[in-house]
Amino acid sequence: MGQKYNEDLLVNNIKPMNISIKSEIIIAIDYGTKRVGIAVGNLITKTARPLKTIKMNYDIETELTAIYKEWNPRCFVLGYPLSKDVSSIHKRILKFKELIITLTSLDVYLVNEAYSSLAALDIIKSYKKSSKIKKEEIDAQSACIIAEQWMRDVKESN
Repeated sequence: MGQKYNEDLLVNNIKPMNISIKSEIIIAIDYGTKRVGIAVGNLITKTARPLKTIKMNYDIETELTAIYKEWNPRCFVLGYPLSKDVSSIHKRILKFKELIITLTSLDVYLVNEAYSSLAALDIIKSYKKSSKIKKEEIDAQSACIIAEQWMRDVKESN
């Protein structure tokens, strides 16, 4: 018959492989003063889907930490409105970026979110029969647009 293997020899010769496996998931955020839209992006398919919207009066740190632990993303992508003038929303977004870094120790990339909410509204209208669209839906869909924009930019720079 076949050769008999010495199990001890086989087990003792198995060596751990030093492979660094990075997540292919990103979390994108559409920051707002009342709500934060969250989306999950896939770096392989270059697609994103809405995850949830968090009200700002909720414990945002707990929610972000839970999302981080559940999804184990490679990075976060945060919408940032580009303009010549720095306003209070710009300062709040930068402060929020630092909060994410503190909670997760991950990179947080800023992406121009110009017109993402209007584009999100158009996308939702294209598939939703009802004329009543919740602001929460727009925020999460806007985060998808932010994720997809960042993934397009990354692809083009490679």
